[in-house]
Amino acid sequence: MKQNEFFSSVRIHSCGISDCDASWRWDTGARGIPDWDLWAVFRGAGTLETPEHAYDYVRGSCFLLSPSIRYIASPREGMAPLVINVHFGLDGDAPEKPLFVHAVADVSYLYETLTRVLRLYGANRTDDAELFFRCALTELLEQESAARSAVPARIRTLVERVARDVQAHPESAETLAVLAVKAGYCRDYMGRMFAQVVGMGYPEYVISARLNRARLLLRSTDLPLGEIAEGLGYCDASAFSRQFTSRLGLTPTEYRRGQPFSGKMK
Repeated sequence: MKQNEFFSSVRIHSCGISDCDASWRWDTGARGIPDWDLWAVFRGAGTLETPEHAYDYVRGSCFLLSPSIRYIASPREGMAPLVINVHFGLDGDAPEKPLFVHAVADVSYLYETLTRVLRLYGANRTDDAELFFRCALTELLEQESAARSAVPARIRTLVERVARDVQAHPESAETLAVLAVKAGYCRDYMGRMFAQVVGMGYPEYVISARLNRARLLLRSTDLPLGEIAEGLGYCDASAFSRQFTSRLGLTPTEYRRGQPFSGKMK
């Protein structure tokens, strides 16, 4: 099972927040926990131990704990933790990836998301709670992947800025060669780094951004096809229509009239 499939199949069993005191210590016992557990720290510091390793935790640390493994946690003196934990099961087989350690980039976002999970689950809105929980897990996975990536931080920041600019102004997206020269890198290296960070090659990303904007304009305005094409940087309406049809399986006119679209571009 892939990681995204793993996260999409989660079913929350229980969740809570623990405001621990100075005497707090946690030991699952030899049998471990019966399910998966996201263990997120929002105050304090200490150590979380497994039979093989000891991990330091601080504010912003997150651990994805596996079933049937013993965990022992204890705080440093005077640094009792505030922990949110979400126990969950899966609809299918689990991957072999169980424990990740992460100091999250945006602690406030994670705290707000997980406290919303607790609130929704407490109100018996389980489906909504699981939706927000999957969002939290997906964000953690992306941050973990970025931390393990071979992409230098400077390049990652550059690529993320370029991707934002393309989404905001797809009509004026520069070529990869121009971007590479401006950044001081060769074109091939820039292309590889962009694909690694975004998950799609730069030319394809620009096309996707233009067609997404076109879909918005077709459904929300009555602009002629020629104006939409020109506004998105196409040489003429025919070129725009050909690319739109080849990628979406519908002509722009068919899409504007409301014909069903699968939601995936080719």
